[in-house]
Formats: sequence, structure tokens, C-alpha cells
Amino acid sequence: MPAPTPSPSPTPTATPTPAATYDLAFDFSRDRSFQPNGAQLTAIGTQTNAGNTYASISAKLYEPSDVPFFTFASSTKQAGVSVGNLAGQTYPGSQITLQQSDRTTYQSPTGFLAIGQLGPQLGGLPAHLRYSFVLNQYESSFRPSGGFDVLERRMVAGASTAASDVPRSGTATFQAVLLAEGVSATGEDGYAASHATLSLDFVTRTITGTITATSTSGSASSIVLTVTGQLSATGNRLAGSVTTADGGTGTFNGELYGPQGAEIGLAFALARNSQQVIGTFGGSLR
Repeated sequence: MPAPTPSPSPTPTATPTPAATYDLAFDFSRDRSFQPNGAQLTAIGTQTNAGNTYASISAKLYEPSDVPFFTFASSTKQAGVSVGNLAGQTYPGSQITLQQSDRTTYQSPTGFLAIGQLGPQLGGLPAHLRYSFVLNQYESSFRPSGGFDVLERRMVAGASTAASDVPRSGTATFQAVLLAEGVSATGEDGYAASHATLSLDFVTRTITGTITATSTSGSASSIVLTVTGQLSATGNRLAGSVTTADGGTGTFNGELYGPQGAEIGLAFALARNSQQVIGTFGGSLR
């Protein structure tokens, strides 16, 4: 009697990869911690008969290895900023001087920390960013010999897009807000652009953009910046160069935030003429 033909074994069903989930970034009803992308500007002051000037100015873009960190404790509303092994700065809840739905400002004896959700009121975007926010930290200290030193940080943080959730085809156009600060030997100047456009190609993994940023300090000056860079082949990280029409050069890094890279955040540092400039881009898909 012939042996019965065995029934074929069923093909096992593949376990689906769980969909990535993302927290709202600007939610401070609970404890939060982020590793932002950011840049730092330091200016060493001197006092002359003509007033305060800066004898030495430098701008630095943070790399992931620098380990910038931002924390928030919901019970006390204390915020903290630290970089690497350097002693961090803490801002207790008692130092909050402005609290609105899209921004919080801490005023310390030597400076401030501003946390902002870019959107219609802060930056002129059509809607508030959901998965990222910007930070501006400014601290100064007086020198015994006269004048004062300045430390400023510009950062962007949020819910990073999972590597598996970054698109592999198509293109994206982001409407972004640029916020920056430039320091020269004789003073400081802020810059902003409310309708910056950044273009990202998910096939070639390239990002480009040309932006005109105008002065926020009442002067007629402006900067035309060109952004050129790459999206990581396997993740959500962005990096590249920033140049200006008047010969300035620098670098940027950043990442995508939220589902399918719905938002973008970049930090940059550059040198132009006599200025050192740091700033951030934050935006969302058009």
C-alpha cells in the first residue's frame, strides 16, 4: 500500500513591522527630554572708551557626539540645557516670565531661555508644528576688567522620524522659518525669514534651498543663504553646507521629525565678512 502524500505545511505569516508612533513635541504637561540639533556662538567682550566690543568671536555647530541635551520637569516646570560634559544651565519655574500656548520664556539673572512652537504667531507658518520646536538660550557674564562675554545657543528638537518611516521615493517641499543671530566685533544683529523653502529628494537623498533672511534689528541688512546637503542613506539625519551670496561659508545638520518626515529641523553655523552667525530652520511639508 503506497504511503500517503503528506499535506503541505502552511507558509508562516510574516509578522508585520509595527507602525512608528510619535509624541507631540510641544507637550510639556509631562516630563520631557530631547537631544537637539544646535549651534553655539561665543563672544569675548572688552570695554573701551567707545563702549563694549568683542575681541574674539566663534561659532560652532554641534555634532551628535557633543551630546546637547534639553530637559523639562513638569512638576516644577524647571528646564535645563547642557552640552557634553560641561556644566548645564537650569531654569526653575519661578523664572518663567512669559507663558503662552506656543512659547515659554525663562529670565535668569544673566540671560534667558526661550522655547517656541513655530506656527502662525511665531514665524508665520500656516499651522503650528506638531513634532518639533526651537530653543534660544542666551547667557552673559561681566568681566572684572570691563565688558562682558556672551554665550548663545540656537537649537531645534523634536520627535525624530524613525529610519523605517523615512520615504524612499518622491520629493518633498518644506515651508520653513529661519531664525538666526549674527555677532561682529561691534555688535549683534538678528535675522529671520518666514517663507523659506527647502526641497528634499528622497531618491537622490539631496536637500537644497535658497533663502533671503532680513534683519530683525532695524537695520536694512539681509543675508542670502544657500543650503546644499544630503539625507542619510539609511536614516533621517541631514547634513551639508551653508553659503551666503557675499562669501560666507558654514555647515548645517539636522533631521526629519514626525510621521513620514512631516517636519524638518536644521541648525547651522557660518562665518561671513566680520560676522559669526548661528541659527535654525524649522518647517513642515507644504
